[in-house]
Amino acid sequence: MNLIVLSGSPKKDDSVTLQSIKYLELKNPAHTFDYVHIITQVKEFEQDPSAMQALCEKVQKADVVLWAFPLYHLLVPAHYKRFIEMIFEYGFESYFTNKYTAVYTTSVKFADNNAHEYMHGICDDLKMNWIDLLSHHMDDLPNQARQQDLLTYFSEIEMFVKDGLTCLPRYAPLKKSQFKYLAGRSGPRVTTDKKIIVITDASKEQNNVNEMIRQLQYTAANGVEVKNLRDVSIKGYCLGCCRCGYDNTCIYRDGYRTFLDYVIEKADIIIYAGEIKDRYLSSLFKLYHDRSFTFNHVPHFEGKQFGYMIAGNISNLPNLSQIFEHYHQETSNLAGIVSDDPENSSDIDASIYTLLKTAVFFSETGYMRPPNFLGVGGKSVFVEMTKGFTGAIFLADYRYYKKRNWLSDQTTLKMKIQSALMRYFMTKKSFRSEVHQNMTKHMISEHQKVLRKEVG
Repeated sequence: MNLIVLSGSPKKDDSVTLQSIKYLELKNPAHTFDYVHIITQVKEFEQDPSAMQALCEKVQKADVVLWAFPLYHLLVPAHYKRFIEMIFEYGFESYFTNKYTAVYTTSVKFADNNAHEYMHGICDDLKMNWIDLLSHHMDDLPNQARQQDLLTYFSEIEMFVKDGLTCLPRYAPLKKSQFKYLAGRSGPRVTTDKKIIVITDASKEQNNVNEMIRQLQYTAANGVEVKNLRDVSIKGYCLGCCRCGYDNTCIYRDGYRTFLDYVIEKADIIIYAGEIKDRYLSSLFKLYHDRSFTFNHVPHFEGKQFGYMIAGNISNLPNLSQIFEHYHQETSNLAGIVSDDPENSSDIDASIYTLLKTAVFFSETGYMRPPNFLGVGGKSVFVEMTKGFTGAIFLADYRYYKKRNWLSDQTTLKMKIQSALMRYFMTKKSFRSEVHQNMTKHMISEHQKVLRKEVG
């Protein structure tokens, strides 16, 4: 087989992800692996579509297209996202049609499912022949069981190609709408002394996003500040160098950190306004999120309220909605999402009013929605990561988590003794039977104390 490996790491040959692919290459000398480092070519592709076409012709000749990348901020890295966008912008989809494809990722296992769903959707949009994906922790390759994962994964790829196997697409194509939103700039308004900042990437041609912003500006009686990412000096993509791990200082010296620090300092409510590109927002928005890794895993938007105004078919993208939800599970709060999906201008006007009214209410009351599984699970991943050797690299994370007592075992000695005794007695049939008979009442005993206190 001839495999073309589309590598998404800025570390190129020194990528953690590629070490696993190189392991497969060593174990399968009869097959050819052709590596393409997307980050080194994406700017050339932007300037010269013929250079990208030459790559796509190599894709067309390959037996298997292997997308291999580290996870950056719940998705593919921003430069990889830009590469995917250009496939559709240049009309190069046909080079990928019917090609066998698989995905391999490395991460700390935080939200890898979101990145995988995104890539599966992209492959379906390109009408590729999906095989499978494999998600590994960044430290997995030395583990023999994980090496066997890789070998089995590659054997599955071989089987698909040899036997001509096919799978049905998982995702329906996204709808393309011609709806043009016209903001009413009328109706009720919201008065607040809370600072509202809109962050957008909208060009002048993106009517629906710009109209949403104008409607929000009308609705907020005290005004909003609009910041366009196109006006921010951002020199480059996140390099994954982790030098920011010590004190949250980025290796780049550009306008990004000044911009982000301003938003963090000034905003009470932040509204993201953008248009869906493929199955996410734009690669510029992704770059904005990736570069925020200067704060590593420290929740830098603590106490902020967030909202989204989206142009595009978000109702058909539950994965994207979950990504938005995931972004605000730690110490910020998601007030709501508005889109032009209804294709009714008055309904969109009303939704923008509701979003702003809700965000202001939450901000003025200091409400933070308790985390669900996304937040609890995500925090657990980062805390466990920081307890180990990685905590020495991400020292800023360690300091933050330690200050909040997240790293300690908060189980008291008394509770440990009680738990040990309970486990012992639960091995006794008579005791276990009595516990089961009174389980329901025991589960609500502390709750009922609260109710009795309120009754007086």
